[in-house]
Amino acid sequence: MIQYSTSASRAAERREAWSFHLSRICGRAPSIQFPDHNFAGEIEAGMVGGINLAKLNHNARRVDRPAAEHGLRHVILMMQMRGRVRVSQNGHEACLGTGDGLLLDSRHAFSINIDGPTSQILAYLPAEEVLPGGERLPRMQLHSADKSAGLLARPLLDSLLGNIAAIDDADGICARNMLVEIVRGMVARQRPVRRQEADNLPNARIRSFIEAHLAHPDLGPSHIAAACGITTRQLHRLFKVTPWSSRSWIRYQRLERCRADLEDTAMSHLSITQIAFRWGFNDAAHFSRVFREMFDISPTDVRRAAKSTLAN
Repeated sequence: MIQYSTSASRAAERREAWSFHLSRICGRAPSIQFPDHNFAGEIEAGMVGGINLAKLNHNARRVDRPAAEHGLRHVILMMQMRGRVRVSQNGHEACLGTGDGLLLDSRHAFSINIDGPTSQILAYLPAEEVLPGGERLPRMQLHSADKSAGLLARPLLDSLLGNIAAIDDADGICARNMLVEIVRGMVARQRPVRRQEADNLPNARIRSFIEAHLAHPDLGPSHIAAACGITTRQLHRLFKVTPWSSRSWIRYQRLERCRADLEDTAMSHLSITQIAFRWGFNDAAHFSRVFREMFDISPTDVRRAAKSTLAN
């Protein structure tokens, strides 16, 4: 166990020392915005079963961690132990309170904006164990303190850090396996809802209306509710028993239609943007981003794969 406290008397020395020790944990030198006065920070770091753990207690205002371009890729489990922070990575953002958790990809830069004194535990898990086959980490998603992942991960990490000296190699491997399984479960929760979970919407009339009007960019809850003779509140209530909101269902159906067209070589005369606009999208960059988030592949790669299959 390594313990570090900013006990130096001069503010500049405290900040320099904190940056140095944090860079050793991150593997890259982060950019840190310190408070104007009275910076304080502590770091506890150690290894359990080959997994690096670190607990940070500090009052920095912002930490920008660059992408780790070389070396082993990690999935970083971040558990918020105290205070509130806002984390952003790859254009997505999550706000964490005490007990909340988050998964981050070490190969992408991320930023932490901090609201007052705070504490986090970070666990660096090899991505090859959490993401078999080198798959990408699904879009960033908060795992709240009252859900199973937060309830399991937070006390486990806190206990491991507090008892590192007493954990032998065999128990360390057990701890590693537990952490890997918890994070695998968190990854599974972040994956988009797949087709087999989308077959049982509560109202066939609503479903039919949406599917018949997907090409209209302005299709939304108010249009659906008016056409089906219900209030918008009733519409939202009907969707509450499904994994979807009305808007996410519309987007899912549009993406499915776009993917079918991209896989159909008879539609190759249409550009990817034309196909997207054909099914109600009105922003090519947005379409490309949400398509990749849903299917873990780009529209260009779907079309390329369809052409390759035809050629073979």
